[in-house]
Amino acid sequence: MTDRTISSQAALSQCTATDGEFVAVDACRSLWCAVLVGAWREAFSTSPKATRKDLAAARRWFGSGDFHTVCALAGFDGDHILGGFEAALRGDRPVDAIFNPRGTGPVQKGRVAA
Repeated sequence: MTDRTISSQAALSQCTATDGEFVAVDACRSLWCAVLVGAWREAFSTSPKATRKDLAAARRWFGSGDFHTVCALAGFDGDHILGGFEAALRGDRPVDAIFNPRGTGPVQKGRVAA
C-alpha cells in the first residue's frame, strides 16, 4: 500500500450510513466498481460528443488520489488498475478488457476479475 491509497479494509469500514446503519459491503463494492467502469468508459469514449478536453479530464483522473480511493473502496489495487489503464492507452491491451488482468478481452458481464 502506498501513502496515497487506503487499504480496502479501511475503505470498506467507511461504508456506513450517516445514522450509523450498516451498508452491505457487496453493495458498497458494486457501487465503486460502477464508478471505475464509468470512468474507464469516459476515458476511452468514442462518442462524437466527447471533446479532447473531456477525454483529457477523464484520463487525468486515473492515478489521482481520488482514483486510488475509489479503487480501494471497490476492493482493487489502484496501481494494478492504473497499469492496465496505461497499457490500454498505449494500445498494448484491448480497451474493452477493463479489469481483466490478462487483457485478453472483456470481462464477463456481472463479473470483475481482481
